[in-house]
Amino acid sequence: MNKTRTAAAAALLGLLAAGGGGGDGGGGTPVVNANAEGFWEGVTGAGDPLALLVTDDGKLWGFHLASSSGLAMILGTGSTQAQNYSASGKVFVSTSSGNAFSLNAAVQEKKTLQGNMTGGAAFSFKLDYDSSYEQKASLADIKGTWIADTSSTISTTISETGVLTGYVVANGGRCDFSGSVAPHASKNYFRTTVTFANTCARPYAGATTSGFALVEREGDEVLMLSASAPADSSFLFPLVGIRASGG
Repeated sequence: MNKTRTAAAAALLGLLAAGGGGGDGGGGTPVVNANAEGFWEGVTGAGDPLALLVTDDGKLWGFHLASSSGLAMILGTGSTQAQNYSASGKVFVSTSSGNAFSLNAAVQEKKTLQGNMTGGAAFSFKLDYDSSYEQKASLADIKGTWIADTSSTISTTISETGVLTGYVVANGGRCDFSGSVAPHASKNYFRTTVTFANTCARPYAGATTSGFALVEREGDEVLMLSASAPADSSFLFPLVGIRASGG
């Protein structure tokens, strides 16, 4: 069981309720770049849980659960040069527009990712590779209706063909959305698109986002954890739910 991502899902439930290119080395020797792709999990120097997803198209997604400030979500792009992975992007807290960050880490391929983040979030970290990344995702794992019902209501339904529909009701207002879900061709996550109705509050109104989704099992419950953003990364839309039916 993936404790860090499950903890992020639990924190996200509360948050929503509240509102590589190559190169040449010296002497002409080719530089072999380590592959940083995968699920990475562990803790920061302060002991706070941190989970990162580095995808094969260069995207970085992450969840940092800080004891002092709560859940922050990470969105960026990165690449490796030799054994060094570097990335930049934004850290989002609640419905903020994000603050810039930079990340630098040493990669031991499919073993460890160890380094520092500065800017919008500042901490050191050491993460371990999660080999469940190498399993192939299937729509059968994510189809069904997913519900989060606290002080807000979130309902998402995913069909057996990957059609996504749903809504969020918070503070008396409803925001409908639709989109699609597709399993990665060989890895254990899903690519998503979400388009929001024009009647949604800003910044969501009429926007289209793309991102990822994961499925986690915790005892008898199955959790979906997802995040997506528009092309300009002006906001991040977090989505979470417990499967209520259809699995």
